[in-house]
Formats: sequence, C-alpha cells, structure tokens
Amino acid sequence: MRGWRVATAIAGTVWAVTVAAASADSASVTRAGAWVLEGSMTVASSTANQGLTTVIQAGRVVTVTRGSASVAPGLDERGWTHVGDPGSVGGTVVDAYQASPSVGAKLFTLTTAAGTRFDYLHRLASGEMSNNSFAAVAPGGQWFVSGEWQTMTRLLVFALPHPTAPTPVVPRSLSLATTISLTHPVRDVQGCAFTSPTGLICSTNDPGPDLYPVPRQLLSIQLTRALDGRPVTGTPQLLGAVPAQTVCGGPAGEVEGIDVHGNRLTVAVNAPCAASTQLFTYTIAEGARDLASVGSRRDGGSVRGRRGAGAAGPGRHR
Repeated sequence: MRGWRVATAIAGTVWAVTVAAASADSASVTRAGAWVLEGSMTVASSTANQGLTTVIQAGRVVTVTRGSASVAPGLDERGWTHVGDPGSVGGTVVDAYQASPSVGAKLFTLTTAAGTRFDYLHRLASGEMSNNSFAAVAPGGQWFVSGEWQTMTRLLVFALPHPTAPTPVVPRSLSLATTISLTHPVRDVQGCAFTSPTGLICSTNDPGPDLYPVPRQLLSIQLTRALDGRPVTGTPQLLGAVPAQTVCGGPAGEVEGIDVHGNRLTVAVNAPCAASTQLFTYTIAEGARDLASVGSRRDGGSVRGRRGAGAAGPGRHR
C-alpha cells in the first residue's frame, strides 16, 4: 500500500505529514464495505484524540483535528471542558462541547476561517442526555447532526446557524430541530460524517458484538430523505470493524471521531499506552462512490474484520 502527503491543521498551524502504508497487523481489518484501508499516521493525542474534519481555507484542503487540549480559550473556565469530533462547512468548523450533566445544556461553536467564534447554547430537551460527542454537517450547510452516549435509537438534528454579528456575552440559544429515528440501535457513537444528503458513516466505541457481529464498528446510516427539519428515519448497517491501534501492544484503543472528504475516509483511534492517536485512512474507487454508505447485513453476511476486544464501556464521559 502506498503513502501520501496531506495538509493538516493542528493547534493553529498547517503542516504536511506523510501517511504510512498500513502494516500487516493494522491491516487485519482491510475493508469497510466499499472502503479500502490505505494507511495510517500517528499524531499527538493532545490535539487529535477526539476527531477531525476537512475544511477549505484560502483554496487549500486542510484537515483540522481536535483533542483534549483543543478547548477554545475561555470555555474551560466556563465549565466546557470537553470538545468532541468536529464538523465543518466550507472554511467554518463546528464544534460540540460538553460540561457537567448538572449544567443541563450543551454548547456548539462555529469558528470561521478568520478565527471568529460564535457560541450557541442548547438546553437539553426532555429525555436528552448531556453527552455531546460530535457535530456532522449535512451537505448544503443547513443542518447538522449530533448524538448521545450509550445505546440509542436516534440521532439529534439542529439547524446550522449562519451568524453575521459577533457573539454577545451570553451565547445565542439553539433548539433541537428534530430527530433521526434509527431502525436498529447503535451504541457509543463517537462521530459521524455525511457521504451524501441521505447517507452518513459513523464510528462507534461499542465494546460488544451484541448489536452487530463485531465491536467498535464503522456503520452506514441511510436516511429515507434529506434533512428538512421534519422527523426522518435512518437505517444503520455494518460496514466493518475499526482497526486496532498498532502504536503499542495491548488493548485495541478507544475509537474516536471520523471524517469523510471526497473519496477519503479517516477514523481516529487512541493508543492507551502512549500520548498518541492513530488516524486510519480509507479510500474508495471513483466508480464505487455511490456505494460509500452501503453496508453489510447486520448478521455479518459480508463482514470482513476481526472480533477484537472493545475498549471503554458506556460509562465514559463523552
């Protein structure tokens, strides 16, 4: 397998890195549906252990990562201590923040290519969990999807703000627009990314094979129609298992966020024995692009992967 170079933005800088070809061990899971594992790279967990997204800045394709040290200035002091897997539209990054459950709210921020940040406070709806692991922007930039932790049968949908004035001292409010009802449960979803107006791919840190034949899944979710603010149904299907980290021996590592840009899919996996995160990258043939969200049967009829041990359980703070 070949290596290649990509532009990456980490901690406010843009730099080039070489993505190494996947080793035989990391290639024990070589496919996820029509996606083929091409290689991996290792980055610092402090700036990449939550996820990544692709933006267009000054005509350049830039990968932006988020980690435990990526909390925006001033938010930590206000209790927003956890940032999740980001989404994006154009040059704007959408971040999902989480505080203590006692706050009863979530925070979403929009950061423009110029560095201007807009804050939006979402008060939890009845029955909504406080976990805020990711933000996935739908094509067209009108809606974005988030999720909750543990075993769920829905995803959350919000209208994506398009601000024109600076954020006031008190964040603007953001209400839940609707939900995506899932025809099969999902567990511990860490990130999702759209592949089309009606298709998403999600990464999970699900430790068990009870919902799907393998733990730590890559799942496709096919929507009955594009998001329009009304309730919609989504059908999850298994694409395959997320590869285990190969930075060091031991556990497979915690699965984190995901990004899809064109014919490239990248998923983050933390190495538990080092301050490193491994980014596994898949590609898909141009002619198979319309199969990007097509998965295997839940009974594992076309699953290629291993039944490796899972990582953290459903109690993890997300």
